[in-house]
Amino acid sequence: MIDPSELFSSQSHSFNQGVACHLGLEAAAVLSHIIYLLKLKDVEKRDRKCWLHKTQKEIADSLKYLSEDQVQRSIKKLVGCGILIKGSFNLDPFDRTNWYCLFDEVILRDYAYCEVVQ
Repeated sequence: MIDPSELFSSQSHSFNQGVACHLGLEAAAVLSHIIYLLKLKDVEKRDRKCWLHKTQKEIADSLKYLSEDQVQRSIKKLVGCGILIKGSFNLDPFDRTNWYCLFDEVILRDYAYCEVVQ
């Protein structure tokens, strides 16, 4: 039996209902987390865009209810529909960490209500 005190973590996640309805809960959670990190300014400016440099494993570790494969599929879906842009600006040719930015930074401004509450 699960101890009820283990069910509630110090973090609560929220996401956009429209994204969840059209692309699925997993993609909505991943997008919300990426936007949260972009708002924290955990970014690097390149080509007049704010880029996030995170591995899919790092994203999955933050979203403990998603596997690395689920994160990978969600990112592929978000890139495929044009919400995210995926890039590679690594200096080390063996570093395969992807970089992500929003197609339109208006999304970042309008997505104000989607954040992680601690």
